[in-house]
Amino acid sequence: MWIAQQPLRWKKVSRMNVRWPQLICMACAIAQAGCSEDSDHDRNANGGQAGASGATQSIACESTTSPQLEGTWAVLARYSLQLQSRQGGVVSMCPVDQVAPATLLFILDIQSSAQAALDVSAVPCQLELPNVSAMVGECRPEQSNGLNVTIPIPEPLTRGFATVPPTQIQGSISPSDALSFESLGFTWGTRSPTLPEWNASASGCGMSDLDIGRSETCEPSCVDACDALVDDDQDGFPGVTVHVCGTTEDDVRTQVPCHAEQPTIPGVTLQGMIRMALRTQLVLQGQALSSCEALGTFASQTEYAVVGADTYLTNVRVSVASARQSLPLFKGKTEDSRWRMIRVDGRHGAADWNLPQDAASRCSIVRSRRNELE
Repeated sequence: MWIAQQPLRWKKVSRMNVRWPQLICMACAIAQAGCSEDSDHDRNANGGQAGASGATQSIACESTTSPQLEGTWAVLARYSLQLQSRQGGVVSMCPVDQVAPATLLFILDIQSSAQAALDVSAVPCQLELPNVSAMVGECRPEQSNGLNVTIPIPEPLTRGFATVPPTQIQGSISPSDALSFESLGFTWGTRSPTLPEWNASASGCGMSDLDIGRSETCEPSCVDACDALVDDDQDGFPGVTVHVCGTTEDDVRTQVPCHAEQPTIPGVTLQGMIRMALRTQLVLQGQALSSCEALGTFASQTEYAVVGADTYLTNVRVSVASARQSLPLFKGKTEDSRWRMIRVDGRHGAADWNLPQDAASRCSIVRSRRNELE
């Protein structure tokens, strides 16, 4: 059975720290082994499992009297999420109380609007949702037939992140270099403040209604605001689509594939697609270490609303209402949720990632260099 990983913690990096990547490359040169980088922009387009480890790198930066934050930054936020189980789904979280990591990669463009005040524009580039340890039916920890449930973000949705209108917020930096930002929110699948949602209590939309909600058409009898949905991933379905793959130990041992996009093909124990509107909000607090690096913690609220599904459990159809109840709710743990941002525009001696103007190309490069934020 998969066990939720504990969130990683970044150590605060002093400006005087030895630049280990440089020493390593010097050692490589001496040994004539060479050091190289992968230049494929999208090699990490879907990333690894949320919370994958990496060593924090110190950032080269020119000394300034106080941190200068104007410019372009790449940010990696690592959520620590308390997962909350729902009742009535075909699968249940097991154990009931779990903590799991998630990640969000985004770009910040910062301008100074007044003394200590910051105008901030944010564009999301990549999201990884947490893995869940679950069991078919009710949770029975003494049994060994657990499921490792993953919720992968498909490539069309990852590419579509850059098409969402940028988020505009305010921030500030104190004389002690403390940073704070207003609530930073990203929403996919709708532009409405209220997320459209499946109403399982409506006639024909309940747990036993297996046919409805599987097509490319939003069901107005079951979804409270079909006209508010936006096809941000441009896959022809209402809202945005995430995949669901639930694997047992037997699935892993026999290397059974997950046919999320063609769930009628026999595959892993639980597989399919869920359509939803999705929103995450972060409130970043932290410290500017220099004009090229900052880090801190953040409060978060992440919510979703299911508007359709095409999922199967052991080749048997699962209703939209039941699929909805099988997903956990998320509650952010502020003290264990960490963010780090580094300057990427070449100013103040920082690395220049040569980001172009269009958001899609910018995000592609940022995804490919995500390891520099780990």
